[in-house]
Amino acid sequence: MRSSFTVVLILFTSLGSPCLAAESITIRGTIEDQTSSVPNAAVELSLSGARPRWFTTTDNAGAFRFENLSSGSYVMTIRHDGFETKTIHLDVGATSPELVRIVLLVS
Repeated sequence: MRSSFTVVLILFTSLGSPCLAAESITIRGTIEDQTSSVPNAAVELSLSGARPRWFTTTDNAGAFRFENLSSGSYVMTIRHDGFETKTIHLDVGATSPELVRIVLLVS
């Protein structure tokens, strides 16, 4: 009995779980105004039609990154005091998209 349990356990762990086989897509980019990067901008990402699920802020270079995503249609909203809020739609396939460059307009 113990040897069959060990074989089943080894077989299961060697094949992996379907949950572990999820896509690993990264969306990364920069937030800028007309002249330079915009640090500390709030970036919100959600699947289209869903509640917000991921949040980050841009670093000093205006860069942001969302990792371990799956393919789908996403909505990204960027907010920063002194700028107009910007919303963009991203259709992400099986591979990570190119660098996303977003320009905010001064409000």
